[in-house]
Amino acid sequence: CLADTLGDLRQVAHAADPATPVGIEGTQMPSAWGGYDLWKLSRALDWAEPYDITAARAIFGSFMRGKPLFATYGERDPVAVSRRLWHLLLEGDCGAILWWSEDLLEGEGPALRLSAKGRALAPVVREMHTPLARRLLRAERLYDPVAIHYSHASIQLAWLFESFEDGATWPRRFSSYEARHNRHASLRTDLLRALREAGWSPHFVSYEEVEAGKLEKEGFHTCLLPDAFALSDREARALRGFARKPGNRLLYTGEPGVFNANGTPRAQPLFTASTQTVEQLVAALPPPAVRIATPGSGVCIYRFRDGAARFFALEQRQQGQVSDDVTAHALPARRDAVRVSFAYDERRPLFDLRTGAQVGAEGFAEIEVPFERPAFLGFA
Repeated sequence: CLADTLGDLRQVAHAADPATPVGIEGTQMPSAWGGYDLWKLSRALDWAEPYDITAARAIFGSFMRGKPLFATYGERDPVAVSRRLWHLLLEGDCGAILWWSEDLLEGEGPALRLSAKGRALAPVVREMHTPLARRLLRAERLYDPVAIHYSHASIQLAWLFESFEDGATWPRRFSSYEARHNRHASLRTDLLRALREAGWSPHFVSYEEVEAGKLEKEGFHTCLLPDAFALSDREARALRGFARKPGNRLLYTGEPGVFNANGTPRAQPLFTASTQTVEQLVAALPPPAVRIATPGSGVCIYRFRDGAARFFALEQRQQGQVSDDVTAHALPARRDAVRVSFAYDERRPLFDLRTGAQVGAEGFAEIEVPFERPAFLGFA
């Protein structure tokens, strides 16, 4: 498979040059075909340039913690570039590729200069060198003990079910079509969005990590399974054991494990079928200590630690990519700031890290979240 081939190539490259990391650009969304099991790919790479399609960037971020990730930017709109640069910096990106030189530069030799597009993007790029951006690069992002199960066997089965419904048109299910129409991928994306906007910072946990007992070893208290149709016997045992521990929550849509990991039907059900929606799953969790208290705001929270100091980033909902075209990123028609109530878990005064102004006290703040960049909050 693709991951095995990349692993072999990396091994050969490391034999010739052990110090240079090996990776690939342009990784796609999780897919039943093309070798795109993101867990296996993450094991074969030292770095990656993921396309942010159907939560792929968040998945790679969970599976490749501490490894370099970055993206390519081809948009002409400075606001679109600003939103995505800041968003991916929050996600942990450590660099950017600006596409491309013939678009950003003009002239030759001593007359070489920035094009109109290059000049429009220059102030946005300079922001990535500010003290605030550099602080994000060195800070540790904080996560909650909440897991989203990544089941590649279920992704494959979902593709089979959905393509069967297509009849003779099934060959259209290439990557760009899947990004807009695959229901299983939409469920995964909606669950991640709903958790984040409720105040949670979840991890994706792979099928092999579940089998190895990661949920209990690393102290997770919640595991969510979005239509995990296919489970191995080891996964099923680990999930049942996790669910039996007092205080733990195993929440899911559909009927997990109705198929084995190889796609064959099980004779007996493993779990009771659920009709719960994403919203109902997230509502079953207690409110987190740090959260947006304004319903339906579309704003999520990132938490960071820089030495002994904690700080927060509040960001308006991001759309992600809709295809592998790095120039195509859908933006909402409205670009207004959003005012939200922010509840935090300390009694200390809270400050805007850009302006230095106090914005909250006694665990509560009213915050304006801009469209083009996050709001950054911290303590004195």
